[in-house]
Amino acid sequence: MKRRNRLGFALIALIGLSPMVKAEIVHPGGDGYFCTSKNYLAFDYNQIEIEGSVVKKMHTLKVARFGPEHRIYFAGEADLSTEFSILLMDCDGERVEMIGQLWPRGKKWSLAKCDIKIGSPTTPIGSADCNDDIGGTYPTGKSPDLGIRSENDPPPIVLESSGDTGHAYQLRRHLTQERIAGRGMNWKTEAEVVELDQKGTVLDRLVIYEYVRFEAAD
Repeated sequence: MKRRNRLGFALIALIGLSPMVKAEIVHPGGDGYFCTSKNYLAFDYNQIEIEGSVVKKMHTLKVARFGPEHRIYFAGEADLSTEFSILLMDCDGERVEMIGQLWPRGKKWSLAKCDIKIGSPTTPIGSADCNDDIGGTYPTGKSPDLGIRSENDPPPIVLESSGDTGHAYQLRRHLTQERIAGRGMNWKTEAEVVELDQKGTVLDRLVIYEYVRFEAAD
């Protein structure tokens, strides 16, 4: 019998609630790697699937679009058939490329690559074309992720939107903490894409990531 073990939080899509909209997200781990190009931001989430004694680490690419025609919205997703730990993500106007180390790791490392066609805002996100054991050189760099590694919020990341001179778009990440008496501390990371007018006032936002890490008391 197949049993799914989903660790983390699910944010259910809320339609028509402005200015705060939440995309559906299941994010069990601390990955959340992302890349961005004109008019969109792509990010990875993963879930753990357990079948008997076999553990699978499944990935999905999600895309949030932003711009003058539709403002900010959740555009779609593509499931990745390959189990791997993501090392690099690269976005351009046509596609997202993801490179990772095959998982579970063996004595000899090998790389996998997935390409996902993005297309125009009026077309759906394409399916993932994944290839295992592509060879090549192990990447020396690593893509940024949506988590926060310090106790301070990182600076906003400016997002590029073509044809929208009256607004600015940013990726913002926030860290909050909640002490649970006698038990420990909850650390909550939230990431959102925001739209601002020329005065810097937030007009719209889309929460794309929410992750809680519990730290037990000594």
